[in-house]
Amino acid sequence: GSAFRFFFPGRLPPREMVRYFYLSVAKRAAQAGQSRRAGQTPYEYQATLDEHFPELEPDLAGLTETFVKARYSREAVERREAETVKPLWQRLKAALRRRRVER
Repeated sequence: GSAFRFFFPGRLPPREMVRYFYLSVAKRAAQAGQSRRAGQTPYEYQATLDEHFPELEPDLAGLTETFVKARYSREAVERREAETVKPLWQRLKAALRRRRVER
């Protein structure tokens, strides 16, 4: 078998897809020097990221809003809703990759 495992977030249930997108952006933000602090709410973390990466604010706002619903609400997360977050995730991921901090 191949040593590489391919992961396709599109195969996840919508709620899990949104959570994956958010957590992968948080991981990239940490690699860019902005880790989420323990106890920091998603909205507080968004405010911190907005300070450091103001140009990402619209995409971060959309991703955070959908993540909070997916993570904390009992409301259904529709497939199309998760799909609308995908381009936000792709732009954020690319922008944060360019800012990665070498350790």
